[in-house]
Amino acid sequence: MEIELSSGSKGHLFKVDSNERGLVIIPDIMGLRQLFVDMAKDLSEKWNANVCTFDVFAGHEFKEAEYEESLKDHVAVVPSLQDSRLFADVSDAADQTGANTIGLTGFCMGGMFTLKSMAGASDKFAKGAAFYPQIVIPDEWKGPELGEPLDIITAESAKNTMAILGDIDPYTPPDLIEKLKATGVTCSIFEECDHGFVHDPHRPAHKKDEAAEAWKQAETFLYGS
Repeated sequence: MEIELSSGSKGHLFKVDSNERGLVIIPDIMGLRQLFVDMAKDLSEKWNANVCTFDVFAGHEFKEAEYEESLKDHVAVVPSLQDSRLFADVSDAADQTGANTIGLTGFCMGGMFTLKSMAGASDKFAKGAAFYPQIVIPDEWKGPELGEPLDIITAESAKNTMAILGDIDPYTPPDLIEKLKATGVTCSIFEECDHGFVHDPHRPAHKKDEAAEAWKQAETFLYGS
């Protein structure tokens, strides 16, 4: 069902009969769109979890038919985003699930926010799984109220966070992966995988078998075997 968070951010919530598991999904740079609505519904069914995803880019709808222009619009908006607003939204989304054990996940920019939210909203989430997160904010994304992930991650949040990475992803070169590992974040590195190899089957970078393994690892990390 469609929901609205306290901040006014729009979202979608899918619930099952059990309140044992919850999950919050932070979308990628292209924002909340049908891909993530479908993902939330699918994971709710597969993982038997109450799943909530929400719109990071309020008022900036991503239009698939105008892909390049919509992407440019979102990139231009990123510097005006606020960690504090994001932390409040992920906390609110966690409450919306009503679950006992809540995991957090995100992709690309959403993965970056997952790394930070595990520290900034740590009281809400048991574990977090960040898919190919930006470890250092790209120059064109930098904003006055966006902190660097490596500065925000804490020892406590790191031990409850994993990052799923591709070894040929230009956003996560080996030197930055080593810095992320040094914080204590668990890093699972997939060989010959590029940025975005898991969550969108229509991307050229998608790898079916590796994606299936990555999802399996994420579920095990978030909820245990």
